[in-house]
Amino acid sequence: MITPPQFRRDFPEFGSEAVYPTPQVNLWLNLANMLLTSVWDDTPGAVGNPGVIGSITWSGNVATVTTPSPHGQIGFFDVTIGGAVPTAYNGTFFATVTGAASFTYPLPLAADPGAATTVGTYQIASNSVRDVGLELFTAHMLTLNKQAIDAAGAGGTPGQSVGPITSKSIGPVSVSFDVQAGIMEGASFWNLSTYGTRFYFFADIMGAGPSQIGVGCDINAILSFNGPAWIGPWPFPSQTGFSS
Repeated sequence: MITPPQFRRDFPEFGSEAVYPTPQVNLWLNLANMLLTSVWDDTPGAVGNPGVIGSITWSGNVATVTTPSPHGQIGFFDVTIGGAVPTAYNGTFFATVTGAASFTYPLPLAADPGAATTVGTYQIASNSVRDVGLELFTAHMLTLNKQAIDAAGAGGTPGQSVGPITSKSIGPVSVSFDVQAGIMEGASFWNLSTYGTRFYFFADIMGAGPSQIGVGCDINAILSFNGPAWIGPWPFPSQTGFSS
């Protein structure tokens, strides 16, 4: 399940608590989680096999991990530590790369647990396709929310339906955009933000593979890689329009 902090890390433009309150973020994440469960790919990904840990130490609410061989990560990544003693070191964390064979992760504790006597292993996790759907769905809804709030703040009626913006003007200067170049045919409601367009795009290409004929879904044909394409995750935006 995507949490508000993780969503804000992946989409830093929604980082303002004042503009996008956590309860509002949670609302749309929870709805997306309920709607997308079991229809998008919900298999947690993993990169490679569990890696061996050389040492784990704690200082100032931060755990530092060294590995006997390079971990191969750049920047930041999600990691699961397992089998370590003391067990306070175990769990899933958002880690920061500090070297080719080292990384740190936040571990706020009241007291130093001491160096790990049993170091265990680390597992680098990757996001599932469902996680991407959850975040794009939420970003789209938050964008529409802000449009309604801005309209109300300017004395307008919140929630009025509008289409994609085709032009802007500041004083005597104006600019027009080719809306058709940035929207997807048939996406309707999802074209009201770039996040929605991306959500629809990824939903639309699900099932892309050796065969893209028809609108049905024959499990035997899928297992043999020969047959109709999967019609996509119901109900976004409808049962129609997903076949290629």
